[in-house]
Amino acid sequence: MSCHPWCHNSKDNNIIKNTQFIDKHWPEENPSGLEFENCHFINNVFASAEFNELKAYRCQFINCRFSHANFSYALFDSCSFYDVETDTGPDFSYVNLKFAQFLDCDLTQANFKHTELFGITIKGCKVLAGKFEQANFCNRVSPKVIFAQAEITQSILRFSRFSKVYLAQCNLSENDFTEADFSFANCNESDFSQCVLNEANFSQASLEEAELQGSDISNIDLTGCKLKGLIISSDQAFAFLKLFGIEVK
Repeated sequence: MSCHPWCHNSKDNNIIKNTQFIDKHWPEENPSGLEFENCHFINNVFASAEFNELKAYRCQFINCRFSHANFSYALFDSCSFYDVETDTGPDFSYVNLKFAQFLDCDLTQANFKHTELFGITIKGCKVLAGKFEQANFCNRVSPKVIFAQAEITQSILRFSRFSKVYLAQCNLSENDFTEADFSFANCNESDFSQCVLNEANFSQASLEEAELQGSDISNIDLTGCKLKGLIISSDQAFAFLKLFGIEVK
């Protein structure tokens, strides 16, 4: 572990401030409730580590490995996971992020494939080109009873991919989903209100009883999409009919 000359640790062993960690391999068992403030993690390995209930404020995570780590109930506030020099984002594949919160974070090009995301909160974040295919937003009560839970709001998710993901009844409002891919996804009863959906792809998806009020639906692809009970506002009606080649004179 390397520390920057200006590092200073709090007297509370669970609170670590202004510290730089380089090439550190975190053990598989760690005390819960750790809190980091203004820390830099460079080339760190968190694989299989237990960091449930972690709190990180204004931290940077550059070229870190997270595979199979447990970050359930963690809080990341104003953190950056994007490496500008190499143009790469974090790989959260196979990570447990149940009920984790990302607030005002840079998650550009984040990979969430095979990630446990039930109860996730992503608010005010930049998630350009995020990969959510095969992410699990669901809790299975029984083989026939399944429900999803997610609060993804006020974020930039341009070019992100949600193909074949189950997102029914999730809050996805006030996001920029320009050119995002929701093909074959289940978005029934989800809230897409006040979103930018320009050129978003919902082909073969399901939007039954979903809400799109106040959203920009320019050039949205609804080919083969299930739309029964879809809720739109009256001022969207003409734009919606135009998507199907219908002109109102």
